[in-house]
Amino acid sequence: MEPQWIDYRAWHHDKKVMMHVSEIDFRKERVKGRAKDEVIVARFDEVVLMPWTTYYDDSYDDVMIYEGDIVEATRKDMKKRFVIDDEMGVLLARCIGDDPYPFVTFDLDMLIDDDGQIKVIGNAYENPELLEKKEV
Repeated sequence: MEPQWIDYRAWHHDKKVMMHVSEIDFRKERVKGRAKDEVIVARFDEVVLMPWTTYYDDSYDDVMIYEGDIVEATRKDMKKRFVIDDEMGVLLARCIGDDPYPFVTFDLDMLIDDDGQIKVIGNAYENPELLEKKEV
């Protein structure tokens, strides 16, 4: 059986940068990655580690969707924003727009497999203003 490739990124709390993770050392509890041109080594408690969901958005750039991403779903005449969350090992898309049911969550598979378009518009760490509850 061939091992499955998993990609991670991490938000560094103190440096306020998103880094692409190249190494995870579980014995030393450290991650190593790159943010722009800087190589960063950080302890687990200094970062939020976010796995790739194995999905891409519908743009032509093949943008990978990670946990913590904010996506905009467009279906017919409706646009909604969702934040991608992991709740006990299940990837969920939590609605953040004004809605009669604003706390509705969807299994990420259901949102992706729908007939609409999904586009990553930011993430919860670099773009917290996108988490404001308002209709798009």
